[in-house]
This record gives sequence, C-alpha cells and structure tokens, in this order.
Amino acid sequence: PCYKGLIADGVDFVKRFKLYSFHENDDLHKEKNGYVWRSDKNGDVVEPQVPVKYNDHLMDAKRYAIHTHFKDYVDDPVEVTTAEVR
Repeated sequence: PCYKGLIADGVDFVKRFKLYSFHENDDLHKEKNGYVWRSDKNGDVVEPQVPVKYNDHLMDAKRYAIHTHFKDYVDDPVEVTTAEVR
C-alpha cells in the first residue's frame, strides 16, 4: 500500500508539468501511448491510481527522476524539455 501511494504521488506530481521530448524518443512515446491505469472488472479505475506494470521502464524512470529531483523545489507547474534536464 505504501509503495502504491508513492507511485500515485509521483504520477500526480509529474502530471503538473507540461513535458516535451524529442520526436526521436520512439520508445518513450510508445510507452506513453500504452500507459494504462489499473482497473476493476467493470473497467473503473481503482484507487490509488497506479499504472499497470507492463512496458513502463522509461515512464517509471521519468516519474522517478522528476519526482525525486524537483519535488522540493517546485511549487507551480512548469514547462520542461528533455534538453533542459541534465
């Protein structure tokens, strides 16, 4: 339960940003398009909202990097490009 809560917190934090990436990031774009939320048998999203663990390594890395490195410094949503993140 704690782990899922941390994932949900990270996802909520990342949603606050308008992120851009280069069109050459084919694998990241495929993962983003395939990102789905865990749901029950009726198709309703379960709480806390956590993604289905399938083909999500880049999305996990993006969430972890942004949530870990920016959470103490950002109060408002911002626009970030992959070129700006070093």
